[in-house]
Amino acid sequence: MLAAALGVPATHSPYVQRIPLPAGDALLRGFAQDSVVVRLLGGAADAAVLPLTGLVGCRRVGCLYATSDVAGVRIGLIPAAVLDSLSRQAVAEAGPVGR
Repeated sequence: MLAAALGVPATHSPYVQRIPLPAGDALLRGFAQDSVVVRLLGGAADAAVLPLTGLVGCRRVGCLYATSDVAGVRIGLIPAAVLDSLSRQAVAEAGPVGR
C-alpha cells in the first residue's frame, strides 16, 4: 500500500532506507535494478537518483559509498546538506502534492 501511495513500481521495494534531513525525512527507494532515488516524505518529486552499486548506507551525515578496483578501495560520501538542498529544490519545483 505504501508503494502505491509513493508511486513505486510493484517490482521494487517501497523503500531501502529512511534519511533524516533538515528539510524533513526522506526515503531512499528502488528506482531501477542499479539505482535508487531520494524523495522527501510527502514530496511530489524525486530529488536525486543515486547508483545502488557500492552504496553502504545513509545516515544523518549523508550517504556512504565504497567501490573497489585494481587501485584499491575508494570511499565517498554524499553529504546530507547536498541531499537536503536537492530535496528542497525538488519540492519547490514540483509544488504541492496533488497539483
